[in-house]
Formats: sequence, structure tokens, C-alpha cells
Amino acid sequence: MKQFKALLIKEWRTHWVAILTPLWFTAGIYGIALLGIIFGLLKGGEVSFVNINSNIPAGMADYILWTSTAGITMILGAIGIISTVVLTDSMLNGGFKRHCEILHLSQPVKVSKILFAKYLLLLLGTIILVSVLSLVNSLVVSAFFKYYVGTHIYIGLCGWMYGAIEISMALIFVTSLFWFFAGLFKHKPFFMGTLSILAIEIAIRVLNSTAGLEIPSLFKFISSLSMVNIRVNPEQIVHELANVNAMKAANGIQILNLDNALRLILGAFFYFAGLLLYKNRELS
Repeated sequence: MKQFKALLIKEWRTHWVAILTPLWFTAGIYGIALLGIIFGLLKGGEVSFVNINSNIPAGMADYILWTSTAGITMILGAIGIISTVVLTDSMLNGGFKRHCEILHLSQPVKVSKILFAKYLLLLLGTIILVSVLSLVNSLVVSAFFKYYVGTHIYIGLCGWMYGAIEISMALIFVTSLFWFFAGLFKHKPFFMGTLSILAIEIAIRVLNSTAGLEIPSLFKFISSLSMVNIRVNPEQIVHELANVNAMKAANGIQILNLDNALRLILGAFFYFAGLLLYKNRELS
């Protein structure tokens, strides 16, 4: 356990700046907003916010709040996904690029334990960071809506929870996919992995056109698992403005869907495949 803790600390000290990318993004947004307020006050103006009509029906206000907090969570999650894609290359191939790979792996620790520490910090660290940051933002937005419109804060928290679970599932899939590519390719794994997907997609389309086959699109399949959509029915919400609980219940059930099951299964597969590729490749 002490070994594993030391490995986590080592990885954190090496990559903490990149891991905290969602935090820097959030701090930048708040910093720009604060500077704008200060600049406006110095010019003698008044601080103004977006006006919200207090006559909005309760159900519609709840719907807007729910989708806003879910959307904020997913935007931060997208930033987290981008940072993990970049970090997979740095964590797996950083030693190779600096010509010190053998030195780093000569520790009296199993390679599988070293790689699991990297993967755990990369994935779990990003999920926790995105969840905490989006929770803070969701509470701010929910408090804003409660003050101006009178909505319940727990509606915003429900949207946050839905968004956090969905983006976490997408993070697992995308991180594991590019973890696999980083184990397969030492040079430019993002470019080479994307190029491989494109080559397979072209081959599928050629076969479908020439041989009359109906092979599903690999690109569409990967895209559907990499991106998150807010699954709500606006028409139903408009017709049931007073019944926001129906919307929350419907989306709670949709968390347990086929896409998320595939993300978990493929995430585990790509992690172990990347691990095996890395362990069996020639070190330098």
C-alpha cells in the first residue's frame, strides 16, 4: 500500500498542472467575470446580470435550471476529457521521449502497479475534480435561480448529478481508448489512433459500397460513446410544467442504459489491452 501511495504521489507531482486543467479553466472564467465587474464599477456603471422573468412557469424554470446545471457539468467534463487525452501520452510515453523509460521502470515494483497508479490518478482524479468544480458551479447557478425565480436548489443538484454520472462514463471510455492508443503507439498516439479509426471507417464504407454489406459506422459508434447528450423531451416538459419529478425520474432511469454499459465494458477492455501492449513492447 505504501508503494502504491508513493507511486500516486510521484505521478501527482509530475502531472498536477495538466490534471488541474478544468480548475484553471473555471478560475479563468470567474477571473474574467470578476475583472469585468471591477472594470464596470471603475467606469461608474452598475453591476448588471441577465434579467430573468419571474413570471416563468415553475415547471419551465425547473427545466431551464436542470438543463443548465447538467450542461455546465458536461462542459467541464469535456475540458477534463481533452486533458486526459493529452495526459495519456505524457504518462505512458513521457519516459520514452526523454530516453529514461528503463530507469523509471527499474523500480522494485511491478509494471502493472505502476501503470494502474497512472491510470487511477488520470481517470479518478479527473472525475473527482470535474464533479467538485461542477457541483460548486451548480450551487451558484441554483442559488441564482432560487433568488430570482424561486426554484428549488435540489432541482439544480439533480441536473448536476445526472451530468456528472454521464460525463464520468464518457471519461472512462475516452480515457481508456486513448490509453490503448498510447500503449500501441510510442509516437503521436492521438494522431495515429485517430488515423487508425479513420482508416477503418474508410474501409467499412468501401466494403459497404462494393460488396453490398451493412457494416455499422465505427466513427458514429465511437462518437456516440464519447459525447453526452441531455436526454429530455422538451414537448413533454412544456405540457407537464408542474410535473418536473417525471422529468427527473425519466432521466434517472436513462443513466442505466446500453451506452453506459458499453462504455464500462470497452473502458475495461482498452485499459487491459493498453497495459499488455505497454508491458510487452521494447523499452528504451
